[in-house]
Amino acid sequence: MKQFFFLLPACALLAFAGDHCPTVRSQVKLLTDKDADKVTTEAKRSNIAELGDMKVDNATNDSPRLKQERQSYGLECNVARYTKEPDGSYRAIIYSGRDSMAIELVDPNCADAYKSKFLSYFKNARTKFEQFKDKEDMKKKRFFISGVLFVNPSGRPGDAPNHVSLCPVLKFGIMEH
Repeated sequence: MKQFFFLLPACALLAFAGDHCPTVRSQVKLLTDKDADKVTTEAKRSNIAELGDMKVDNATNDSPRLKQERQSYGLECNVARYTKEPDGSYRAIIYSGRDSMAIELVDPNCADAYKSKFLSYFKNARTKFEQFKDKEDMKKKRFFISGVLFVNPSGRPGDAPNHVSLCPVLKFGIMEH
């Protein structure tokens, strides 16, 4: 009987592994929505100020992919801080000069991420990001990041003034001097 009690927690953990996926506009974030094939992975060079000033449509939790969310953008930046979210994604605040915005590296182990044709991008970006676990070391480096523009329905702390972020991040790399 004791073995049953020891096995139950292990089974419960296995049952929930990979089930922590984004909840807000998850199909758009994971590029599994019907318009994901329309997303351009070749990043258009931009900067944080430009993206924060961009006119975007309003989004709700149920909004399909907006036309502005079909483009990926690449920019040079520093990482101010990051946290690991309950859904397993990393949310980071990036900056360049006085401008800042959020990026999100989705968890490639989320069950729904496996449905995405972009899974290899998620894995590669996270692997590169995770090389910089030391937050102090990360602050000293300059990065090139590309990701798909994402409009948060209500905005979150760290989002650009127009509620945009780059999510999912498709590429994450250090700038060579």
